[in-house]
Amino acid sequence: MAEVDGKHLISYGAWRQALSQNKKTIAVGVLAVVFLGGLLLVSADYYPVALVNSSTIGARRFWRNFRAASVYHGNLQKVYGADEKPLDDKAIQAGVLQELIERELVSAGAKVEAGSDMDYLVGRKLTKYDENSGLQQAAGVVYGLSYADFRSDVLIPQAEEDVLAGRLYLRGEKLEDWLQDARRRASVVIFARGFAWDGEKVVLR
Repeated sequence: MAEVDGKHLISYGAWRQALSQNKKTIAVGVLAVVFLGGLLLVSADYYPVALVNSSTIGARRFWRNFRAASVYHGNLQKVYGADEKPLDDKAIQAGVLQELIERELVSAGAKVEAGSDMDYLVGRKLTKYDENSGLQQAAGVVYGLSYADFRSDVLIPQAEEDVLAGRLYLRGEKLEDWLQDARRRASVVIFARGFAWDGEKVVLR
């Protein structure tokens, strides 16, 4: 027997019957919570746009890099005028997605090559960047990014690439060759509409 409100008693069978009758209501409530949670993630750009091996590329990161690339190309046109061909948004987005995929591959490769020295090597390079006040100003002017975003989206990937390139050089290998092979071997799934992975690069569809 189960006590309700400390006074009234209901049988176990009656309790199960009441629970069974409310299963549909409970299920609807759970689905509503999941749906609203999904909407919040989408509205906040937290959904994935691509999967690279076991790493995800989030929408927030993708759109931030797209805006930065758009600002950069806009600045090039201001400087070079007609000599710099304008790019449409789709072409810029494809280029950004390609760059982000390659950064994931390079980051994973650098961690394998550097092992426990990875954080130290990257941190040493970032220290030099952080002390450059001109670089911090350029991040906003050239790319339209805060220095924090510029650091995470540009400087850290560049530092990781430098680490990988250095290790490959010691073995007589080139980063370009390594990256070409890494792209071919990678498992890449693109969720963003209008884009696909052809085995080596991002293509429009």
